[in-house]
Amino acid sequence: GIIPKGASAIRVYMQARDSANANDKGVWLGRSDAEVGAYHGDVGVPIEGTGANDKYGASAGWIRCDANGDCWLDVRASGTNTMDVIMDVHAVMLR
Repeated sequence: GIIPKGASAIRVYMQARDSANANDKGVWLGRSDAEVGAYHGDVGVPIEGTGANDKYGASAGWIRCDANGDCWLDVRASGTNTMDVIMDVHAVMLR
């Protein structure tokens, strides 16, 4: 399905893994580019340097959308083509 234009929030379940596990890596979702980044945003899956490579981390929650119904995605991978992200949208909150 398609998320309708003008949605105010979406609820997601997100998984991420990186083939070269490292600190300050991961995936974050938020309402604006200013809100996403390392350890910021509404929902994030940080990939810490303490675990095994290619091990999935997971997170779920509501992501606020901007006035156009869009949200921002920030992927901080250890390199090119090293991060896998699975994101399932479970609910949409309309305005």
